[in-house]
Amino acid sequence: MKLKFYYDRCVGCGICSLICSLTHDKIFSIEKARIKIEKNYPSLEDPIIKAYFCVNCGKCVEICPSGALTEDENKIVELNPDKCNGCGKCVEICPFDAIWLNKEKKKVFKCDLCNGDPMCVKWCPHEALEFKK
Repeated sequence: MKLKFYYDRCVGCGICSLICSLTHDKIFSIEKARIKIEKNYPSLEDPIIKAYFCVNCGKCVEICPSGALTEDENKIVELNPDKCNGCGKCVEICPFDAIWLNKEKKKVFKCDLCNGDPMCVKWCPHEALEFKK
């Protein structure tokens, strides 16, 4: 299972981030989203848009001292927030900047692929996200 981002289709609207936070935290909040969109405009004709989300590389699993991050049989990185001690080692090592620390809960959060039915993919109006099982 893999989430794919098509930068050439993305307009940077952020609907994916908003629907993500609504799905997980029942609030529209880009800060609480498990997918983040970054827009950079070196010129109006050629904006640079990037998406940050977990690609399940497993580096965080290797460094997590509490066992909060594990891989399932499909190599999907799962997070058990009850085991997370908030140390932030996974945030530091993530090469994709795709794990964040919730300052209120003092726990990390990341994309969980919405249990195999990612809402960001369903709600993207420009089909810039794709989910392959």
